[in-house]
Amino acid sequence: MKPITLSQDPKLHKVVQFHDLNDGQFAVETVFDVEPIVDENTAVRNMQAPGWKGSQHLVASIPMPIWAALRQAWKVQGLSYDERQQALHKWLNDPDNSKFRTKTGRL
Repeated sequence: MKPITLSQDPKLHKVVQFHDLNDGQFAVETVFDVEPIVDENTAVRNMQAPGWKGSQHLVASIPMPIWAALRQAWKVQGLSYDERQQALHKWLNDPDNSKFRTKTGRL
């Protein structure tokens, strides 16, 4: 059976869908489209001047569902503020997460 859309939020690029699993059970799925953020990050990264001159830099834009999951994981791990900062730097420096970076280089 085709999923039924329960709600859509175009500003958040969020869709909630209902799935009938055909065995008396169902699933509710929330999907976020992160492509607009990834595209914006790429555009900003391409416009940024190289280097770290100056005191303030926009280094990343992370979709809210991913940010919430990271924060929850760090909370479960019981990380201190400094440890959370280190974990965020490590996450942002990971090449697998480069699409969320707006500035090149290591943090």
